[in-house]
Amino acid sequence: MDGAPSAAVAVAEGVATAAATFQCSSRELSIRYPGDGALALIAAALPFRIVPVAGGLPIASDEGAVIAGIGVGGPEPSVCEEIAAAALERDRRGRP
Repeated sequence: MDGAPSAAVAVAEGVATAAATFQCSSRELSIRYPGDGALALIAAALPFRIVPVAGGLPIASDEGAVIAGIGVGGPEPSVCEEIAAAALERDRRGRP
């Protein structure tokens, strides 16, 4: 993405991992666990990094089970979430 910071790849991986692990949008994590305390403890207990900002969405099978996450990292988290949602919608419609 043009203009994306160099950390965009790491952020994309972290938001995708968060969405897949918690089976919700990565943005939702900061709502579920307000403040720094609980979420920091949860993140420290995991063997991988999660990033609880907008940009990650869960990917569900046709049966509804979460099987993965998609993450987009860039300059504006809300735009990243919109891009992730558009990619999932396009995939559901079978478009390349």
